[in-house]
Amino acid sequence: MESVLVVCIVVNAYVVILFKLFDRYSVSLLPAIVLNYFVCVITGLLVFDRPTSFTQVLNAPWLPYSIFLGLIFISVFNLVGKTVKDFGVMVATIFHKMSLVGPAMIGILFYSETFGTIKGIGIIAAILSIYLISHPDKGYSWKDHKWFLPFGTLIGSAILEITLFYVNIEKLADNADPLFVTAIFFNAGLFGLISLALIGKRKKIILSKNELVG
Repeated sequence: MESVLVVCIVVNAYVVILFKLFDRYSVSLLPAIVLNYFVCVITGLLVFDRPTSFTQVLNAPWLPYSIFLGLIFISVFNLVGKTVKDFGVMVATIFHKMSLVGPAMIGILFYSETFGTIKGIGIIAAILSIYLISHPDKGYSWKDHKWFLPFGTLIGSAILEITLFYVNIEKLADNADPLFVTAIFFNAGLFGLISLALIGKRKKIILSKNELVG
């Protein structure tokens, strides 16, 4: 279990760093993210070891949540990528991961989860860290109108975490269920394709080997 936790931490950190590399190697953010979600779908189908059907997915109690989560996933990942570009890895990581305060509060307020001194200190420290990291130092600017990027990341990530928590605790789906996760990624990819189509009407989108590698 400890090794799984370590892998999760490393992979989550790597994703944010990868967005920094996207900027360095001129990888277009949205096309690369959309491609990523369909790679996730292929991976999910490969590891899913139980027979299933399209009807089973349509009748699944988690289907509406997978559609909603797909929209939130593609939106949040774009916000994270843009926050990394404009504010750096540290700010993006803090605002992205402090969203975990959301489901913690929901669990305490609505699902009678225990609330002790240690948890209280942790939640207060998390909220304080958001304030401290967002408080500009001398010479540091929030780049005027772009302040919404990190705060949008925080709010979107919190909605994402709370929805996953709700689906799991209400036993609508296990968060580790490959079919549920694959459906989320598929819906995220579809919303991404719609976004690309809408953007493509306004400006030309070039898909190069950089996006494929990314």
